[in-house]
Amino acid sequence: MNLWYVLYCKAQDVGKITKRVNGLGVSVFCPRYVRVSHRTDCNSVRIEEKVLFPNYLFLSFDINKIHTSTISSIPGAVGFIRFGSDACTVPQKVISAIECARLIALNNDDQAIECRNISSTLLLKIQEISLIKSIEQRQVAFSHLLQSSNP
Repeated sequence: MNLWYVLYCKAQDVGKITKRVNGLGVSVFCPRYVRVSHRTDCNSVRIEEKVLFPNYLFLSFDINKIHTSTISSIPGAVGFIRFGSDACTVPQKVISAIECARLIALNNDDQAIECRNISSTLLLKIQEISLIKSIEQRQVAFSHLLQSSNP
């Protein structure tokens, strides 16, 4: 059964790691957000897409078929996020909420069909986390969210 895990890796190696784990049959999710800033030199906006959680790759795989050490041994991979001795699993509802928060940010439509089964409380927490400017504080807030959603 495929579950979602969070791999901490070196930022410059994210592309290489993504290719390697895709070759193993692992699904990769690297959440991004869109930042809109007004240009001072003209009457327009600049749109930038940035990684929401730098150094984090969300991987979906069956731990009984592919062991975490197989992925951790890839150059640039530091290790899986753990709470205690086991690798932390990310509930599907959190992954869906991250995807939905980006969809809402782009379209400003919280009634999208993709968002109908998402808890409004969880979605609000994800949106609050995505607004945190400091990368470190954003990662800490996300870790707290994961701890609270994993028994």
